[in-house]
This record gives sequence, C-alpha cells and structure tokens, in this order.
Amino acid sequence: MRSLDPTMRRTNPRQSSIVWTALVGSALATTGCEPEETWEGELDFERLQQGLFEPACGGAGCHSPNSAKGGLVLEGDGAWDSLMYAPCEDELAALEGLVRVAPGDPDGSFLFIKLGDPGAMGDPMPPWEALAPEDIAAVERWIREGAKR
Repeated sequence: MRSLDPTMRRTNPRQSSIVWTALVGSALATTGCEPEETWEGELDFERLQQGLFEPACGGAGCHSPNSAKGGLVLEGDGAWDSLMYAPCEDELAALEGLVRVAPGDPDGSFLFIKLGDPGAMGDPMPPWEALAPEDIAAVERWIREGAKR
C-alpha cells in the first residue's frame, strides 16, 4: 500500500475549478474554437456568410470557388448574387418552380429546403452532419425577412 506524501497539500476544489476553467479556455483560444453564433439581432448575408456558409459549406470544399457543386459558390463577393432568384440546377427543384433563394419565401427557397428538410430533394446539406437547429432557423429568418445583403 502506498503512503501519502505529507508534503503534498490538499487542493481546494474551488481553486481546482478555476485552474481547470483557465486551462480549457486557454486550449480553446489556441485552437481557434469560438462560441457558436447566437444569431440574435439583425441578420444580413455577410453575417451568415462569415458565420455559417463559408465554414460549413464553402470551406468544407463543396461550395467554394474551386468546386462549386450544383453551380453554387457560397464564398466571396459574388455569393449573394448567385443565390437571389437564381434557378436551381436540381431538376426536381426546377420542376417545382423553386429558386435558390426567394426573398420573403423560405418555402420557395431551395437553400432553406436543403438545409431544413434533409432528404426532401436529393442529398441533405451539408452531407456529413446536419446544421444546428438554430443555424437553420437563422437562414429561415433571413430569407423570411427579405434576404438582406
């Protein structure tokens, strides 16, 4: 049986939690992890593009300038223009009269349908993991409020 070293002091649990919090916070800061966007307040395309579309859709390699799956690029200056009233390359969506984004009409917007109803029309987006419900709600609200640039 091991004996306890009498020189070792017992740690105060409160101090331990402070140290633990500092270590975790430091690790998150150095890895680039940040708290997720809350999507409160005014929503415009730039905010959605930087906080959601570029990291989840463009940066993932699907809708970047290099790949442009479905003819859609969600990075860079031309992304908003490529969404507004743009025809869909998906045949079923085109037959149903959907456009990529119909400002004021989430149900007429292929982007919202692909994000909000996985498998409704082809593969769900993003294909590897569904977006958080609050991210999908932010896209829906942005479209419903007019898809402001």
